[in-house]
Amino acid sequence: ESWQAANAGIGAPPIHALALGADGALFAATEDGLYRAEASGNYGGVGNAALRVPILSIVRAPSDPQVMYAGSYRRGIFKSEDGGKTWRAVGGIFRGRLAAPGVAVSPRNENHVFARVLFERIYKSDDGGDAWHAVWTGMLVEVEVETLTIAPSDPRVVYAGTNDGFYASADGGESWTPRGLESRSVLAIWVDPRDARRVWA
Repeated sequence: ESWQAANAGIGAPPIHALALGADGALFAATEDGLYRAEASGNYGGVGNAALRVPILSIVRAPSDPQVMYAGSYRRGIFKSEDGGKTWRAVGGIFRGRLAAPGVAVSPRNENHVFARVLFERIYKSDDGGDAWHAVWTGMLVEVEVETLTIAPSDPRVVYAGTNDGFYASADGGESWTPRGLESRSVLAIWVDPRDARRVWA
């Protein structure tokens, strides 16, 4: 109903994503890097020079609040295992080459991670981000994935919105089936946390 500015210390770069840390502090993924709200309410930069790049996504693992992932523009994916205090690069496949504007973590296993790759499709890691493999069997070659969501009640069910329709996976993202909305760009998905079959796109 009412809003006020809450970006002291950040300035005015585009903010791509927000996430709450384990201690309740807000993290902001921005075009200028990763920021964290301090106790004063002001934001301060997080990490070293490696994180002073466009950060496109940030997410906290539901099963372990200390684990967080952040996707960057052409600098790969970063991981924190201490609630965002320290970060390290993971997944050499992405470094210097691919951008990850979307990261999703299984609600039951913090080591099962999906990365939505800009101008490509989806990669998956089963070991916390160290090794990745492509998972887009069943998707048309020309589609680009715009958004990705894991069903909270059943991590085997994953949904993807693309620039040409909606896709669903029933095997943890290993294969995909088109589910309609052809010729539409699907940019956001929400799944009922109690029923994996109830979906808004």
